[in-house]
Amino acid sequence: MTIDADLDDLMDRYNSCDREALDALCAASGERLYQILLGKVVRWKGNAADAWDIEQITWLNVQRSKFPDQAEDTSTEGNRESPRRRSRRRRPESWVEGERRIPRFNRYRATFRNWLAMLAYTEVKEWWRRRRRQPIPMDLKSGVRDIEAQWKALGQEEGSEGEEQEEGQARKQGQEDRLGEPIHEFVETPTEGEPDPVVDVLWQSIACLSDREREFLAIGFELKFKRGWQTRAGRRMGMKPPQATRLKQHALAHLEECMRSKGIDLKDVFGA
Repeated sequence: MTIDADLDDLMDRYNSCDREALDALCAASGERLYQILLGKVVRWKGNAADAWDIEQITWLNVQRSKFPDQAEDTSTEGNRESPRRRSRRRRPESWVEGERRIPRFNRYRATFRNWLAMLAYTEVKEWWRRRRRQPIPMDLKSGVRDIEAQWKALGQEEGSEGEEQEEGQARKQGQEDRLGEPIHEFVETPTEGEPDPVVDVLWQSIACLSDREREFLAIGFELKFKRGWQTRAGRRMGMKPPQATRLKQHALAHLEECMRSKGIDLKDVFGA
């Protein structure tokens, strides 16, 4: 059975709340868990038609030494550039054509909070774009574009001046933003049946974060789990290393606590 077929079967059983599927998730190895979670993100974004090759993306995180054909040329004759700078322009053969900016996850350090940060970032991204009216820091290609198009279509169907005014007043009063709505209401998911409760709880939990926490999550992680002060968010906020690290840990702990208070502990679900 191929990876795609195996993943689809496992996700279908998981979405149907099959206990056997949950046991399989808990017993999955780190690499298998990586593929499962990455598949969930792709499917949440309605990007199944243009899905990435999960197997290729998985191997993007393997250390450079695993690619002997891409070894750095240490000779400097006729070229003043350093080997390190030349190596940055090279891409392993496993990169998808079209020079896509595929996230480089470190699958050897796949802790629970790293996975939670990855999932949270994909959801916070749209909130950041609507709040700041700025380009998304790192485009998820067709997945983000599909969400934006469906969001606009949904607004045209439901939109009216009176409703917009009421919605604006509700937001000023601190009521729940659109971010708290279930993703399945405006993103078409390839799996049929009941919506995934984990997705709904994730969105509701993100809505509980403060603006500063969401701001850091939105532009800080960039789907690369660097140290907080090395991220774009840390530099933009003028943070020192200890400040950024504490803020990232606090935001993740708060998000994890919100999800647990709503009845879902991802540590139990994914066996992290």
